[in-house]
Amino acid sequence: MKTAIVCNLLKKEFIKRSQINSSYSIRAYAKYLEVDHSLLSKIMRGKLSLSQKMAYKVGGKLGLTISQINDYIQEKSEKNESEQISEDIFTVMADWYHFAILELIKTKKSSSNVTDLSETLGVSELEIEMALSRLIRLGFIFVRKNNIFLQKSNNNWFDHEKSSESRKVLQKQLLAKALEAVDKTSFENRINSSLTIAINKNKIKKFSKKIEEFIKESGDFLNGHNKNEVYQLCVAFYPLTKEV
Repeated sequence: MKTAIVCNLLKKEFIKRSQINSSYSIRAYAKYLEVDHSLLSKIMRGKLSLSQKMAYKVGGKLGLTISQINDYIQEKSEKNESEQISEDIFTVMADWYHFAILELIKTKKSSSNVTDLSETLGVSELEIEMALSRLIRLGFIFVRKNNIFLQKSNNNWFDHEKSSESRKVLQKQLLAKALEAVDKTSFENRINSSLTIAINKNKIKKFSKKIEEFIKESGDFLNGHNKNEVYQLCVAFYPLTKEV
């Protein structure tokens, strides 16, 4: 759909406002956007598509220029299917809970109940509803008899060659979750360790390959039956000294 990026930005802005004000409603959002609230509600919940005419109208309210909206619509329509999925994930779906849902489905805590997923992951029910809708639309999951199933058992989200603004958003969120776990997760249920060391920068590229191998080996080691929790592994290696 040509207006998918604008539509998802519309949803993300509502979530952002709801996080600031828990009583913020679709009706209030519709009033701000100057659109019919029942129509907006159907669009937000994936029951209706965002028309191009409305994309330009709400896009302006979201602070987008006509040129930006044109670029989003043109970019989405010109890419092939595999590129669209990548764009959708890392431009619009750079929120950590999408990936957590995919892993949670592999555990005994898997549920298609929005309230259960919301409580398990600690995010709002609206965020869960929208995430499920995106994952279904992109073909990562399907629902049958009130149960969620994976279309593919494994997905690779890594790009070791380059980063992007949306990948940076995801990386920042995961590091913030790691900081939160220091205070909220008992010591025996988490691992935090570090190494401060003087190095030769010429070895960084080879060391990066070793980290890639470690992550793959970790995934192979932890993968198995009777899964009951979803964990996140974050590896950060960065300079403490400044270049002069």
